[in-house]
Amino acid sequence: MGPPMNGGFRPFGNACWGGGGSPPSDTSKRTSPTGASRPHPKFFSRSDGALVSAGNLDFHGPKMQDSNRMKYGFNYLRSMFFAGFLLVLLSASGRAEEVWREALAKMPLTNSPVELNRTNAVQLMLSSFQRSQAVKALVFMPGATDEFYFFKRAKAQVTNSQPRLLDAVDALVRQTRIQATFQSSFLLLHTDEDDTRPGYEIISEERTKRLQQTPFVEHALYYDRDWDFVEPILSRKCRVWISPKYLSHDSYHFYRHSLAMWDVNCWEALEAISLAGQTGFRIEKSKITFEHEQPKSSLLRKARPN
Repeated sequence: MGPPMNGGFRPFGNACWGGGGSPPSDTSKRTSPTGASRPHPKFFSRSDGALVSAGNLDFHGPKMQDSNRMKYGFNYLRSMFFAGFLLVLLSASGRAEEVWREALAKMPLTNSPVELNRTNAVQLMLSSFQRSQAVKALVFMPGATDEFYFFKRAKAQVTNSQPRLLDAVDALVRQTRIQATFQSSFLLLHTDEDDTRPGYEIISEERTKRLQQTPFVEHALYYDRDWDFVEPILSRKCRVWISPKYLSHDSYHFYRHSLAMWDVNCWEALEAISLAGQTGFRIEKSKITFEHEQPKSSLLRKARPN
């Protein structure tokens, strides 16, 4: 039996029987060969027992029933599609979290602190980050470092006798405002104040491809480093003009950088440094320009190049 139609009416032969209520009056009854009463074709019985004339109903017979079946079938298929798509996304997200957690669980801390605080947390965690195929970079974004150095309120107890880097990350996430987000093989430690999407504008596709094919350094560790330290290495290894240059007044308002990377190419290094400094960058044919305010066109967020 299909779903109710026309305010609760259901098809029954040439009439619609509401599934309840008292039989129609004598003038609207017909007797079947077996002697049972059934509704007169020109009347319809409602669930409350009232009798309604067929002339007052907008009932179009089998064509309307077929149309409704098609509509219900389409809605059902659409719901199933979105439910399946959501399950795929949740499964992929859960698998990604398992990957980075498994990787950090294999990295012991270089010493065993009782408490992570502004005097030891960032440097200890960066120095403990080891090479991994799953996680290429550990990045402290400005909101996370501000919790330690500006607000001076981030403190976390580590209770394991032989703590791993994963224990340190979990302690910060549970006991401070710092959050952990894994994306594009980078583990980002940040707060709600940080934008975890890299901001960039690609003007030269040719230069971008060359950056992806150029290795950066085997291991980079920047602990509280300013732009004057980062820019010369980035410019030399990627063999491109980087603006602003070191000692430039244009970089004085850049955040200091705290991150560790293993086996990244120049494109990935640009992304990681951009996230650590909360800057945006523009790739042109002959130069790359970093800006404290991310380029407006980056709001369109082109897909990350392969």
